[in-house]
Amino acid sequence: MGLQKEKTIVNTPAETVIGWLIIFLSFLVMSLGFNNGEIHIMFWVGVSLIPFGIIFVVIGKQKKGVPKM
Repeated sequence: MGLQKEKTIVNTPAETVIGWLIIFLSFLVMSLGFNNGEIHIMFWVGVSLIPFGIIFVVIGKQKKGVPKM
């Protein structure tokens, strides 16, 4: 008896993946801007990346809900 494995392909929109990467990498950028208790410009660059990541995730989630013709 041959059991066949079902392959489930999940197509995640690229915008969602890019958004999550921006969010996770923004914390790395923020840590580079925090030195000896002082906050430098790199910290604020990391903070400003978070809204961009959230916007990309929302756009990607909306694309996933659109039916294909």
